[in-house]
Amino acid sequence: MNRVQALERIKVRHSRAEYQAYLKRKLLIENDSICREIIKERALVSTKIFSNIQSPKEFEEGTKRLIELGNRIEFRLKELLKNQGLDEGYLAPKYYCSQCQDTGFIGGEYCNCLCSLLMEGIPSGVDKDTCFTAFDELRIPEGAQRENTKKLKDSLILYAHEFKRGSQNILLRGLTGVGKSFLLGCTAREISLQGFSVLYLTAYDMLQRFKDKHFGREETIESIMSVDFLVIDDLGTEPMLNNITIEYLFAVLNHRSAKKLPYAVATNLTMAQLMERYGERIVSRLMDRARLVQLTGQDLRLAALRGNA
Repeated sequence: MNRVQALERIKVRHSRAEYQAYLKRKLLIENDSICREIIKERALVSTKIFSNIQSPKEFEEGTKRLIELGNRIEFRLKELLKNQGLDEGYLAPKYYCSQCQDTGFIGGEYCNCLCSLLMEGIPSGVDKDTCFTAFDELRIPEGAQRENTKKLKDSLILYAHEFKRGSQNILLRGLTGVGKSFLLGCTAREISLQGFSVLYLTAYDMLQRFKDKHFGREETIESIMSVDFLVIDDLGTEPMLNNITIEYLFAVLNHRSAKKLPYAVATNLTMAQLMERYGERIVSRLMDRARLVQLTGQDLRLAALRGNA
């Protein structure tokens, strides 16, 4: 892959490591009543500070209170980790490359991980083991789930082989663990092998780029707008940020629809939940020239664990 593609993939790795750390932290907080109460109080203090006209003294006192509450959360998280027998590093991002922390550079020089990517031919966001030849139907419970998944795999192979500008979009819905991410990753890789530019992002990865663009840190959405084939995985798991999540997602989908640049979206949400979360404009773009697919069945990861028990 070229330098731009390699850096794209490194950026995705970095975002995913940060996302996994975010999920671990979020789970600890959501399952602890003390953390929830502290966060509730912090939200009230924050609203009071930034929504009302404050005297300098009130603003200073409110800011100090926010810092105090933040420190209390960190202290409580350390207690929870200790109680569960976990070390403090559990909540830190686990980077693919510990040397450069998934930046691609060490002291201004290329890291070995970046050099290795420059020699590969895998689209950004797809790991080397994600390909249709790795599809193992025996991992899928017998019956309707296996047959429907095999049919979807075959149709996605055909889609990839016939891919062109103006191809249908894909909206793939289904519960966690039924194989949506794997199948779309395989499709992305197959399309890349046809010579098209491909970008595979989780919704969280995508939101990080939207934030960077919004706050002027760097130009991070050009490739999302212009790549030949875009995959957005796990739509609905990303935080909803005012003036960012909805607005930038609509801009991306609207631009790509207008230019007939295909995209595939995987989500755990129902159509009603998509409408409630994102509104009619975005759902309309998700369904524009789209092939709608519902993948049902058991969580394959849980099924595998039961099988090994």
